[in-house]
Amino acid sequence: MTRIRKRPLDTDFEPVDTILAVIAAVLFAAMFALYTHYGEAGWFVLIAIYVLIASEISIRRSPGLFITISALVFIHELVAVFNLYGHTLPGADTDAKSFLVYAENRGMEDIKPAISIDLYRNFLILLVRIQGGSRALALSSSVLAFALSLLIYNRLISLTGITRARIPLLLAFGLAPHFLVYTSITLREPLQLLFFVAAVYYGVSFRTGSGIIDGVMFILCATCLAILHQVLIPFALVLAALILLWPVHRDSRKKTFTRVAAAVIIVSGLTATFMHVMRTEKFTGVGVVLKMAEFDADYFLRQIEGYRLAIDKDEPRTALNVDLDTSSLPALALGMPALYLNYWFAPFPWNVGETKDIVAILIALMRLGLMSAIIAGFWVDRGDRRLLSLYTVLFLLMCSTWILGTTNYGQAIRHQILSDWLLLLIAGGFAERLLNHGNPWSSTKFRNRSSERTEPDPSSPSPMPGNPGEHRVP
Repeated sequence: MTRIRKRPLDTDFEPVDTILAVIAAVLFAAMFALYTHYGEAGWFVLIAIYVLIASEISIRRSPGLFITISALVFIHELVAVFNLYGHTLPGADTDAKSFLVYAENRGMEDIKPAISIDLYRNFLILLVRIQGGSRALALSSSVLAFALSLLIYNRLISLTGITRARIPLLLAFGLAPHFLVYTSITLREPLQLLFFVAAVYYGVSFRTGSGIIDGVMFILCATCLAILHQVLIPFALVLAALILLWPVHRDSRKKTFTRVAAAVIIVSGLTATFMHVMRTEKFTGVGVVLKMAEFDADYFLRQIEGYRLAIDKDEPRTALNVDLDTSSLPALALGMPALYLNYWFAPFPWNVGETKDIVAILIALMRLGLMSAIIAGFWVDRGDRRLLSLYTVLFLLMCSTWILGTTNYGQAIRHQILSDWLLLLIAGGFAERLLNHGNPWSSTKFRNRSSERTEPDPSSPSPMPGNPGEHRVP
C-alpha cells in the first residue's frame, strides 16, 4: 500500500492565489492612505518591497509566512510614517533628526568620497534631492533595508535548520521594541543590520556547499558593512576569517589546510586593498582607521577616553555606571566584565527615571532570557553545535566591537540590534531541537550526559551540514 505523505501545514489553505490576492489588495489599500504625501519615489519603494516579498518562492507558497512578513513590513511603514508626520519617536530625536537636517541643507555638490558617517550623509543627501527636498524617501530607505534584512533572515533561519520556530523568530526580529524603532528611522543601523545579516547568510551558504556566487556576495556584503563605520572595518576582516576558518564540516587535513590558506590570502588581500584605497583616494572619515592599523595603543586609549567623556556630557541621565580606566591596556581589560554587564542589562530597576526606561528594562530582560536559554541549550544538547557556536562567537564579537565606545544604555540599545538577532537565532536553534525531540531534562539519561557525548543514531538519515537538531539521545 502506497503511503501518501501529508502536505506541510502551511500549504493546507486553498486556493493560495486567492488568499494572497485578497491580502495584497488590503495592504495596498491601507498603504494608499499612508503614502498620500509620499509621491512617486515613496510608491516605488513600497511596490519594490512587496515585489521582493512575493518573489521569494518559499514565502509565496506559505500564506502564514507571507502574512507574517507582510504585516511586519507594514508595521514598520506605520512607524516610519508616524515619525515623519506625527510625533517624533524616542531615539529619533537626536542623531536621526540631525542626519535629515544635514541632508536637507546640502546639495549634490557636497557629496564627496567618504566612508562611515560621511558616507551615510551623502546617501541621505542623494535621497532627499531625488525626492525634491522631502524626507519621505530617506525614511523609506530604512524600511526597505529592514524588509531586505527580514527576507534574508528568513533564509538564514532555513539554512540553520529551523522550521517550527520560524514564525516566532521573525515576529521577535520585527517587533522587539529596539528593532521596531531603530530600523524605521534615518540611522546607519538599518543598513548595517542588512549587510551583517546578509554577510552571515551568504558566508554560511558558501561554506555549506553553495556556488561561488554566494562567496562573492559574502565579500561584497562584508565590504559594505565595513564602510558604514570605522570600527566595522576590523570587524569585517575578522568576520571573513571566521567564516572561512570555522569548521562547519568535518574536513580532511588537506581541505583544512586549503581553507586556512584561502582565509589568509583573502583577508590579507582585503586588508591591503582597504588600506591602499583609503590612503590614496583620501576618503574622509578614515583617520581613526589608519591609526588603528598602526597598532598605536596610546592613540587607541586616548580615543576611547575622549569619546566616552564627550558622550557622557550629552547623556548624563542614562550613563552606564562604569569607571573605565584607560591609562593602560591591562587596566582597560580589568574593567571589561563590569562594562559587559552594564552594556547587556542596563538600565537596572533602580535606574528607572522615565517611562521609556521601562521599555529598556523589558529589552534587557528579553536578552537575559535568551542568554539563559542559550547557556542551558549548550549545557544540555550534545548534537552538532558547530553552526550555533559560530553564531555565538559572532554575537560576542559584535558586542565587543561597540562596547568600548558605548557610555549610556540608550546608545547601547541602538547598537544591540546588530547583535540581538544572533541571540534570537541561537535560541531558536535550540528551541527547534526541543520541539522536535522533546524535553531533554525529563530524560533519565540526562544525568550521565555531562560525562559522555551522545552519538547520532546510525539508522537515521545524515544531517545536512550545519543543521542543528538531528541527534537523539540513544
